[in-house]
Amino acid sequence: MKYKGTGSLILTALIGGIPSSTAVTMAFSNLSRKFSYLSELFFFSIILSWLVMFFRVIFYTFIIFEGMIYKLVLLLLPYFALLLMFAIFLYLKGNKNHEEGGSMSIKNPFSLSQAFTFGLIYSTISVISHYLKTHFGDEGIYVLSFLSGIMDIDAITLLLARLSDKGEIGVDVAAMGILLAVMSNNLFKSGYAIIFGSKKLKIYFLFVALFTLIYTTTLLILFDKLHMSS
Repeated sequence: MKYKGTGSLILTALIGGIPSSTAVTMAFSNLSRKFSYLSELFFFSIILSWLVMFFRVIFYTFIIFEGMIYKLVLLLLPYFALLLMFAIFLYLKGNKNHEEGGSMSIKNPFSLSQAFTFGLIYSTISVISHYLKTHFGDEGIYVLSFLSGIMDIDAITLLLARLSDKGEIGVDVAAMGILLAVMSNNLFKSGYAIIFGSKKLKIYFLFVALFTLIYTTTLLILFDKLHMSS
């Protein structure tokens, strides 16, 4: 896909975020080094792909166990809303640079091999989750969620929703597990942007990574206190 202004990057981010916001983050981070004057636009587009991931997680959860939706939205919506506001602010701030000259080629972020990879990851996580739940309880689920979220968010989302629907784990545990998977995935993507992005993009995602850590830690502390008092 050829860059033809702001719209083409945003459209690529929205479409690319459906199969993989990670691929969008990687592609745009790499491009930002060459087209540094578009750093704000790249950041805004990447966050849009993350927002698509958020809706994808909600959609998958609704299909499997709609009873989880309220708690999941309550946990994730404030985080993504604040990220979007920050991205919009930077986008408007750097708007004058968005239509400068230059052309770039944007590769399709989706690969057909992802279907096979997803099946393999889902099967592996399913086996490990039963072992961790049996031997380590809810804490094992949290560890698995955080680690698996780095590789793939869809598999752990579907698995935890299914386990909660069957009554094998609580709704709160499943929702917190999905939250941890989402946050670990976003931390991984932020790390990639910090390493491979333009100077401006590095700074923006340093803030995102810090915010993600603070938000996640705060929720974990609150969640632990609520469970101890109940």
